[in-house]
Amino acid sequence: MSLVPPGFSPTSYRFPRGSILLLVRPMKTSQLLVITFSLIAAFLPLRAADEEKPPVGCLETKSTAMSALRAEFEEVTAAFHQALRTNDYEGLFAYVAEDVVMMPPNESSIRGKSAMQTWYRTFLSAFRTTTLMLTDREVTVSDSWATELGHYEWGLQPTAGGDHVVDNGNYMQIWKRAPDGSWRFFREIWNSSIPSAPPPASKRPNQAAQRTAR
Repeated sequence: MSLVPPGFSPTSYRFPRGSILLLVRPMKTSQLLVITFSLIAAFLPLRAADEEKPPVGCLETKSTAMSALRAEFEEVTAAFHQALRTNDYEGLFAYVAEDVVMMPPNESSIRGKSAMQTWYRTFLSAFRTTTLMLTDREVTVSDSWATELGHYEWGLQPTAGGDHVVDNGNYMQIWKRAPDGSWRFFREIWNSSIPSAPPPASKRPNQAAQRTAR
C-alpha cells in the first residue's frame, strides 16, 4: 500500500512549500497478523469486564428486594418477641419450626417443637415475663436464612410470689424461610451475664474425719 499518487516522479513534480510527503512501506502479512492479534488481546479483557458488570438497574432491583426482605423479617421477629413479652403461648409457637433446637443456659439442648412447648409450659408455671428489652441487635438477612444476635434484659415475676427477677445476657437466633416463604424460628442459644451464685460452703474434710473417728 502506498500513499504516493500514481505516476509520481520526483523529477517531474514540485511539492508546494511546507507540504509533507508520507511514504508508507508495504507491510508483510505476518506483521499485520501480529498487530491484529495484539489489539484483540488488549481489548478482550476490557470487554469481558464490562460484560461481567451487572446493569445498574439490576443492582437497584436487588437492593430493593433485600430491603423488603429485611423489613419482612423485622416484622416477624418483632411479633415473636412481643408474644414472649406477653406470655402468649399460641402466638409464640406460631413462628416456631418443627425441627427447632433451643439451648438454654445450664440445661441440655431442647430439640423439636414439641419438646420446646413442654419446656415453655414448665417455664410459664414458674415465671411470667414482665419486661423484655433487646439491644445491640445485629441482624443479617439472606434469601433463605436470617441471624439475629444481641443483648437482652429479661424481667421475670415468680408465679409463687417473691422478688421480681431481672436477668441480662447475650443471645443468638437463627431463622429460616419455610417452603411457603414464611420465616420460622429455627435455632437459639443464650447465656446470662450475671455470675452464678456460689455453692454452699461444705464442711471441712478434717471435721468429717474427726466425727468418723469418734
